[in-house]
Amino acid sequence: MSEAELTVMRERIEAERKRLREEKDMAQEERNEAEALLKKHESELKSAQSDHNAMRQKLAALEKKIIVGGENLLEKAEEQVRTLNQIKAYDLIMQAIIVLLF
Repeated sequence: MSEAELTVMRERIEAERKRLREEKDMAQEERNEAEALLKKHESELKSAQSDHNAMRQKLAALEKKIIVGGENLLEKAEEQVRTLNQIKAYDLIMQAIIVLLF
């Protein structure tokens, strides 16, 4: 769940809790059922927040692994690919020149 979805869920729970407090004509059994449902939703929200935080920690750990010694390994790999492509292009040009000369 995204942070925005968690916020929306949290706001809905609070709005429902407020409605329950303000509702005077609701039977006690109905109120208890609604309160139990709210507690279930709160539990789901806490679980989702926990999962969200765990994923953020995993992402941070992965980012740390990618950046080693102050050098971003992704950028280094991209640079190596560019260099390799330049070498291949140079080789093709040299082969074409050799063919033309002979």
